[in-house]
Amino acid sequence: MRTPPGGFRRTRPTRADRWLAGALAVGSVVASVLAAAGPPYREPDLPGLALITVAALTLLWRQVFPLPVVGVVSALLVVNEAAGYAVTVVQWPAWIALFTCFSVYRDWPRRLVAAVAAGLAVVGYLVLDRGQVSLLELSGITMCFLIATIGGDAALSRRAYAAAAEARARPVP
Repeated sequence: MRTPPGGFRRTRPTRADRWLAGALAVGSVVASVLAAAGPPYREPDLPGLALITVAALTLLWRQVFPLPVVGVVSALLVVNEAAGYAVTVVQWPAWIALFTCFSVYRDWPRRLVAAVAAGLAVVGYLVLDRGQVSLLELSGITMCFLIATIGGDAALSRRAYAAAAEARARPVP
């Protein structure tokens, strides 16, 4: 099968992505209900739980439409903050989507678009968050960003190395 531009060939969600999105949606709802953030944030209610569920379920399409997924989950993170909910679980899909972009795209223009979308979500969080953003939180955001981008690039490199090794091991006809 010929690989389309961009290096990936998914046309529908994988079984792993269905499990990831489903488990993350359920886990996010449970975590939000059990660990309510308290003031100055809104308590989890039906719209807030729907927001985090949609963010998690968007990951179904992370390998099919990586850039749009980064855009959607980044926008949902900003909407979450504008609505007054804590950022706790709604950030997870954003970091996973950013990792995915860096693990499927080799070209820097698309990687840059993904990084900018994630960066705009961080700016939206910083501007709209109702609590006081500490240096500890900023260092955590920086680490998540670096882990997502560097980890995604490492995954792409590992797959390319494995494919090259497999090609060298095949007998020449």
